[in-house]
Amino acid sequence: MDQLKVILEQRFWILSALAVLIPPIGWYMSTGEMATETDKRTSAIKKNVKAIQDLTKDVASGTKVPNTDWIASVTHVNTELATRVDETQRHLFDHQRPAMVWWPIVNKPLKEAQVKYRGDKPANLQAFAAAKRLFITRYDEMWRDEVYKVVDPFDMVTGNGKVLCSDQNGSVPITRAPVGSWQANQSIGTQEFWDAQEDLWMLHALMKAVAHVNEGSMNIDDARIKRLISATLRGGNGSDLLERRKKKQNNAAPGTPGAPPVQSSPLGLAAMNRSGGGETGTKPLPMIDPDDIFGADSDAPGARIGGAPGIGGKKESAVEASIANSYVAQDPNSKWRARGFVLRLVMDHQEIPKLLTVLTESPFPVQIYHVEHQSYDFQKSRQQMLVTTENEADSKRLKSNQDRLNLAMNQVNLAEVLVAGTFILYNEPKTPGEQPAAPAAGAAAAKAPQSGKLATGSPAATTGIKPGVPATSGPAAGSATKSPSPAKAVSPVAPSAPQGPKSTAPTSTAPTSPAPGSTTPKPGQTAKSKS
Repeated sequence: MDQLKVILEQRFWILSALAVLIPPIGWYMSTGEMATETDKRTSAIKKNVKAIQDLTKDVASGTKVPNTDWIASVTHVNTELATRVDETQRHLFDHQRPAMVWWPIVNKPLKEAQVKYRGDKPANLQAFAAAKRLFITRYDEMWRDEVYKVVDPFDMVTGNGKVLCSDQNGSVPITRAPVGSWQANQSIGTQEFWDAQEDLWMLHALMKAVAHVNEGSMNIDDARIKRLISATLRGGNGSDLLERRKKKQNNAAPGTPGAPPVQSSPLGLAAMNRSGGGETGTKPLPMIDPDDIFGADSDAPGARIGGAPGIGGKKESAVEASIANSYVAQDPNSKWRARGFVLRLVMDHQEIPKLLTVLTESPFPVQIYHVEHQSYDFQKSRQQMLVTTENEADSKRLKSNQDRLNLAMNQVNLAEVLVAGTFILYNEPKTPGEQPAAPAAGAAAAKAPQSGKLATGSPAATTGIKPGVPATSGPAAGSATKSPSPAKAVSPVAPSAPQGPKSTAPTSTAPTSPAPGSTTPKPGQTAKSKS
């Protein structure tokens, strides 16, 4: 107690001593730790500055200094993007698979051959040869049922049908493979075999679009599309297209950015144009040359008219394509190919938007490059069908049907329409470790994208062609259109290749039983893979 009393008596001096000692002790402790941290950071900064100075010297001297972090990051991004491209290819191929069907008579030996889609190494060579022979013998029948008859062609003898498909000479201007040369040689190349079937699928999609626009009409009198002028599949050439555009720009009038665009005469002047026009009438400009849309089709020069077996005693003709398919563009990595098409029609001009919508709902993704229309001049385009008969009753019926056809085609609301675009065909995805196939022979190879361009695997990256109408992003779910009830059933070809992961891509709704080569599956039918 006495000691505590002494401390209390001297508390002033004790507190004064502590007040003097604590600040220097605290200052020493804080500045020592701060000095250590300062030295550490200063050393790190100097090290980084030196590294930057060394890098600057290396860059100035031309020495390449790899950035390992950047390389690792870019490698990871590229790997992820490549995976997404492969997955997208598989989904899109699975979406178009239901439309890739063969006639049963060809499908059976094709399955026995165990050949992969677009492959040339079947497990059973004899079965594959049999499939190709049957394809030759049945091509005319497939073309008639899967292409020509889909639009319900107008028949001058019976007066039935909705769409006039032949001209006054009986020619049917729809792309058709050179089956005559195959039959003469009794053989068909493997490349031609696959190409010809793919053309049938795409032509079927075009004809189904026409049939869908006319859905609900009873005959040619109330049909929205009344005449099919031509339906052709073709290739293109990007280099030739660029040359054509340069020539147009060089020939343009001074002060204009490019060649004057092709314009159609206003539809409101349709009646004036048909009646002769007079001083105020406008003279419609000719339709654009498809070569100015895609470039010259160098692989199919001079598509020709060839004889075809007759239907109902009449002789038909068809535009025969080149032996090998040609493409507007194709992916250097063999993921997809773009096949051009040109569709020319006489139709109600108010139904053009519906036609474009139906075309883009094809199971094969569609890009629309050019749409053009002009008033239809009936008097100028009028044609007398060359159908003769010795029977007086038949002659009267033919004359009545001719008058009915003239009346149907002489309407103010009709326009001549041209639609040009491409079908995108996706190849079957490669299995892990499998080398990509070489580009098809005779195909227009696309250039690889350069720096700053779209990634490989995108159709827009290699076409080099800017669509005149915004390109469609691909078919939507439930896009399949109805087809007439067929006489035969079909089934996809099962491939020997292993199946990929389950697709999450949209699939077409199942309509009533499809025709052979139909672009839609049967009700409840699961899309099988094909060779």
